[in-house]
Amino acid sequence: MRDLSPEEVTRICRHPSVYPFVIDDGSPPADQYNAPPGFTYLGDEGFFAAFLPVSFRVYEVHIAAIPERRGNCSQILSSCLEEMEKRGAVKILASVPSYNRKAIACFLDAGMEIEGSRKASFLLDGILHDQTLLGYP
Repeated sequence: MRDLSPEEVTRICRHPSVYPFVIDDGSPPADQYNAPPGFTYLGDEGFFAAFLPVSFRVYEVHIAAIPERRGNCSQILSSCLEEMEKRGAVKILASVPSYNRKAIACFLDAGMEIEGSRKASFLLDGILHDQTLLGYP
């Protein structure tokens, strides 16, 4: 696990099997997508965890992985969560569309816990989906 550049993250996000899971309505086409600024990107080849500060020591995390890396995503994510703790994070949050069971399982296997839900809060294909809220520790 290491710090990743926005260019590495952009490559992962543009992967045809990843892009449908990192977008919502209003996102640009895959070939125009660029990793947003302001995140700390941790991971390795084919997997990243993106940490966005919510406050000085609380972060929101998003993950993505190419198919070949999805089998061990919880191990890599766990290392990323531990690294963020070493860097001063006291709480890490995640909001995951409730239909994305594989992502939720990855977060749970990495040590996060379900803390609640946010109803009709993620717009995709004109449909508002619920989100599962997770937290660490």
